[in-house]
Amino acid sequence: MHKRILFMLLLVIAHHFATSALNASANQCSQGTYRISTLRGDAQYPPGWEHFGGALLIRKPFVRWYSDGSSFFIKGIDFEARNNSQIGEPRVANDLTEGALRLVIRYLPPDSDKPALRFIPHTHIFEKNASVPYSIHHSADNEEPINSGYIHLTADIPNVTDYIPAGAREMVLMLIYAGAFAQETPISIALGSFSIDPAVENHTRLAFVRQTQRYVPGDIASVLPDGDDERDMTRWLGEDGDIFGGHWSPDWSPDGTRLAYNRTACSEPDANQAWCTTVKDGAINYFSEIVVLEPTSPNLYPDNILNTYRIEDEPYFVMHGYMPIQVPSFSPMGDRIAVTAQGEPYEFLVTMNLDTGSWQITPDCPGRGDINTDCSHLMYNSILTNSPPSWNPRNDTIAVTLRLRAVDSWDDDSPYAEIVLIQSDGTLFTQLTDDNFLDHHPVWTPDGEWIAFVSNRDGGESMDLWMMDRNGEQVQKLYECSPDCNMPSFSPDGRRIAFLQAGSIKTMLLGTNQTTTAFPNAMLAESPSWSPYLDEFVPQVSLSVDKIQVEPGETITLSWASNNADKLVIDNGMGEQFDLSGTLLVQPIEDSTYTISAYNWAGRATASVMITVKDP
Repeated sequence: MHKRILFMLLLVIAHHFATSALNASANQCSQGTYRISTLRGDAQYPPGWEHFGGALLIRKPFVRWYSDGSSFFIKGIDFEARNNSQIGEPRVANDLTEGALRLVIRYLPPDSDKPALRFIPHTHIFEKNASVPYSIHHSADNEEPINSGYIHLTADIPNVTDYIPAGAREMVLMLIYAGAFAQETPISIALGSFSIDPAVENHTRLAFVRQTQRYVPGDIASVLPDGDDERDMTRWLGEDGDIFGGHWSPDWSPDGTRLAYNRTACSEPDANQAWCTTVKDGAINYFSEIVVLEPTSPNLYPDNILNTYRIEDEPYFVMHGYMPIQVPSFSPMGDRIAVTAQGEPYEFLVTMNLDTGSWQITPDCPGRGDINTDCSHLMYNSILTNSPPSWNPRNDTIAVTLRLRAVDSWDDDSPYAEIVLIQSDGTLFTQLTDDNFLDHHPVWTPDGEWIAFVSNRDGGESMDLWMMDRNGEQVQKLYECSPDCNMPSFSPDGRRIAFLQAGSIKTMLLGTNQTTTAFPNAMLAESPSWSPYLDEFVPQVSLSVDKIQVEPGETITLSWASNNADKLVIDNGMGEQFDLSGTLLVQPIEDSTYTISAYNWAGRATASVMITVKDP
């Protein structure tokens, strides 16, 4: 009985801390307040916080959606958590030993600036795929995984009436542990915080195809989702005049350590460059292959290419020498890719093992190399080769687009396209759309429960953004597009979607009609691919000052240090700094905040200091 009373008391105290901290985070610049950091789970807590136990780290959250048929709501959040509690001098680990976790979600409703809170009790926090609530239990014979690494947790909002509306802003997570620690502490509480909104922009990147003008080879570039820090990922090394060549359709591996894309090239086009023969003078003349490179490599392109994949042993295409493949999509484990294969007259979905290079057509047509074999089911239901397949991030299901025609018609002026699901082995074919309109470019949400796609299914003139559940139901329009939208890609938190519109890469928070241009139409862009969280690879940076309160005109010293960065920028007109660690003298004439931004291929980290200038 005493244990239960103590536990309830700890929850009350933890609830007080969570409410105070979450409210204080809305006023980060006021003196005398503390803030919840938005980077890497670090936090600055109220005075005396070090007496209250420890800290939890949170990373890689994504939301799970619910629909009532007319609107979308957030019904839960998946995330990873780890205990980072320490005690004493020198600091030693302070393990969580027996207790439970609770989650508090703070956000601004779409139509209000008044913060709202959602409290998720420990009875609704689960390990991934677990059927019972997750509780901390650590003993000599049973080590608790949260003390040694990140564990995956699922937090369910218990009541439908409390679901968070789509379009919620400034969402902050506060994870609370109440229970016992291995080391003696006055009160057994641990807190952790994570701000979803800024983190998804700091720790992710958008890869996309960039062209300087029409009919020139495309290259893969990347940019932060707010448009900052554009970088080259590939560089065309072929003939400048090759209008058939280029790098296209990037796709990130689930862990962000690899990027696959489609490379095309024509060795010798015809005289007027209007056509490229597949085989010329007995040799392969046109290539369409998959390249996988390693963004984490210290080597620059092309020395960071891991492998190139072609299909040259397909019997039906022996007359052409090989089978063109394009638009890759990684499997959940990152060991396979799905691609489309372009043939005459058949078009296939192909799955390929990246370790061995082995491949299979999905679904296959046995005997397709025999001219007498009937493969008409493929002829009339061809894979739409320029609409990338999308492999479900949670299972072995692939969403693809079929180009359908009436059986008695080959009228290319009036095709329609439908979205279907296929198991990677070719079984369990399920058609999700059946509306005689153009439905294509499917892409899964991070939890594998919903599919966004583009369609003119409402009879309008433009291709709009839509979303449906994995059964093809609960179909709702996300965004009315004019001109057409195309090529959607979800952010790793599942709350935003990137897409192509009029040559620009745009992003949108679901539940709103507000878009942000991540890459403007200064050049031509297409095929955005939003990376997973890249927390492990982003830089670290710190900024300090020798005085925080100065006399007018007094000189102070800014000091910074960074790790894993390749570019540093300080605001207030100071610009890029070429020393990754250094100092700078400044003379603030008024209260000023100095912010340093550290960049690398994976993202951006920031640190700030505020200087107060005394009144004369």
